[in-house]
Amino acid sequence: MDVPVSNVSYKQLHEEFMSGLNGSSLVEVSVLTLIPVGSTLVRDLFCLFVNDFTQPWLIVLNVMIIIVPMLLSFTVLNFTDFTVLVSLFTTAAGMLGLIAARHSQSKRTQQSKSGSLLETFLDLEMSSRRPFISYFRGQTLLATAVAILAVDFTIFPRRFAKTETYGTGLMDTGVGLFVVVNAVVSPEARGKVTTKSPVLAVMQAVKSSMPLVVIGALRLLAVKNIDYQEHVSEYGVHWNFFLTLAAVKVLSAVILSVFPVHLSGLLSIVIAAGYQYSLTATSLPHYILHGADGRGRREGFLDANREGLFSCIGYLAIYFAGVEIGSYIFRKRRRVRDWMLVLCVFVSMSLLSWIVLGIVSNTVEPVSRRLANGPFCIWTVALSFLLLTVNLAGDIAVTCAQSLCPRDGHENKTFPEDLSTTCLLSAINYNSLLYFLVANLLTGLVNMSLQTLYAPPSLAITIITGYMLVLSGLVMLLYRKKISTKFW
Repeated sequence: MDVPVSNVSYKQLHEEFMSGLNGSSLVEVSVLTLIPVGSTLVRDLFCLFVNDFTQPWLIVLNVMIIIVPMLLSFTVLNFTDFTVLVSLFTTAAGMLGLIAARHSQSKRTQQSKSGSLLETFLDLEMSSRRPFISYFRGQTLLATAVAILAVDFTIFPRRFAKTETYGTGLMDTGVGLFVVVNAVVSPEARGKVTTKSPVLAVMQAVKSSMPLVVIGALRLLAVKNIDYQEHVSEYGVHWNFFLTLAAVKVLSAVILSVFPVHLSGLLSIVIAAGYQYSLTATSLPHYILHGADGRGRREGFLDANREGLFSCIGYLAIYFAGVEIGSYIFRKRRRVRDWMLVLCVFVSMSLLSWIVLGIVSNTVEPVSRRLANGPFCIWTVALSFLLLTVNLAGDIAVTCAQSLCPRDGHENKTFPEDLSTTCLLSAINYNSLLYFLVANLLTGLVNMSLQTLYAPPSLAITIITGYMLVLSGLVMLLYRKKISTKFW
């Protein structure tokens, strides 16, 4: 129910609601980001028990298994997120055990002629296009879509929202993970740069970034003209998320026109270290946080958008780390044993990243999304490795489980070779920019139609659920009809 307050006072109240926050712990944020990973694994394994993949209720199944646990963990069940995560992976383990038991029963009277079951699994074929990459991207978009609307309601804990200066909130992961997922599947990472001309490569990057620039400009005009609430200290007066993604894409193309792609990992380290040195050894942090006059005033384009412009340096370092990860992922591999090696590398890199993060954040400075400092870059990379590791482990587990399921006789299954083709996350990836754009438009529409701060929990959950159903229905419909809105 709305409380009668003036638009101006409500806008100020809403902006204060989003300001001065300190975030949550690294462990809690990691648990929250792993919940959609666990949900995806449960969905894939559940699909192995389904006899007919043409049933419309599978769309509802995707929503119930993938969206609902995350939505509840982000809101009304926020203090039970660890329990939700354990429940998901326990369910997945139970499903794997049931599949193995069924296989063991059906083969009890047969003598294995192909060696141990482990060797059989290791020799299974895995295509070069792996669902875990698509899932990683889709989960990032899905979690972001839930959070950008939920954060406007009081049922979304303030510790999950974006931090003011230092700290680690759930929503602080958004832009960093977006940059990583874009870099992992970039043409540079996949070795599909179509031109050797540096000038043409930069021009292609500019062309591919134009939709982001246009959307960023339209968002700026909309926010200013309708007097929409905004958190200026996040990016600045005129800058926004879309412009950051576009700037990083173009800047990376310029740098890679000089340096070869195989140096991406080194470039990431050099840029992050150099930027962190400037933050530690100079007065740059004071300028970014307090402006040229030291009082937070914003005069001139650079001063007005100092957070957004300088944070691009950190995001550029993250992008090159993503390109390096993608270059490793897209090497040719055929069998499970090959991907098991990748999994071992991911586990090692994840552990190393978390150890380095602990050292740097305690000896240099804490994580800051606003500055996009060195610890923030390391945190984003560490979280990316964690999500990729668990997604890949799930991918391998599903591949092995699928090989044990009967494919003929009265238990014939009609599931496709690639289960991801029936998944909501694949539909989101198919029209990712449209999905995120519509999510932003619907979020704005809800905020203009309702004073969200005064909405009771029941109404808030209803609105967020309806919003996610509309988004999911739209992309699933387009995906089923193979309609892509990408034209650039």
